[in-house]
Amino acid sequence: TIDVKPVLSPFTGLANNEPGLNSRFYALTSPTTLPDFASLTPYQYGTVSLLAYGGTTGICVGSGRADSVGAVFEGWIQAATEGNYTMSVTSDAGSQLFIDGLLVVDNNGLHTYTEKTGTIYLKPGFHSIRIPFFESTGTCGLTLKWAVPGTTTRITVPASALSHGGQLHDLDGSGGVDLGDLAVLMLDFGSDCSL
Repeated sequence: TIDVKPVLSPFTGLANNEPGLNSRFYALTSPTTLPDFASLTPYQYGTVSLLAYGGTTGICVGSGRADSVGAVFEGWIQAATEGNYTMSVTSDAGSQLFIDGLLVVDNNGLHTYTEKTGTIYLKPGFHSIRIPFFESTGTCGLTLKWAVPGTTTRITVPASALSHGGQLHDLDGSGGVDLGDLAVLMLDFGSDCSL
């Protein structure tokens, strides 16, 4: 289990935000660990409404392939309340979960459909999310769950909490873009990263 705290304040407003996470899919050759996706070229792009793919030997996570596939899912996750969020990623094979650029769950490597958890303290608002994933051969699956503050049971992160795109604005939650947003940005830039 990994426990982390956020570095930056969340974004309370996003203009032109859209439902679902952006997805990029990659053809891999007998992978055993997550590759450097930045050095690869995707063969397919798309959007997924949520990550709830149970184990299957068929098409893997909407990629059009059953084996030797990689994927990166990116966008925003919206926290409704402040507190500790217990996140989990169940995958076959490897995966990781980053929120606000911080590694929250590390489930990398070749293994069967296995769940790993991590806890992160979030403030209300939109937080960046990135889930890299790969499958080699056999069964494929990927599920993202959370237990929100005040609960202990992890449930699939609902589609209503996942989105992508948008332009950042209103960092201070005042209802408009103004000097307060610049102040929030400047304070975060110089803030103590240890929290």
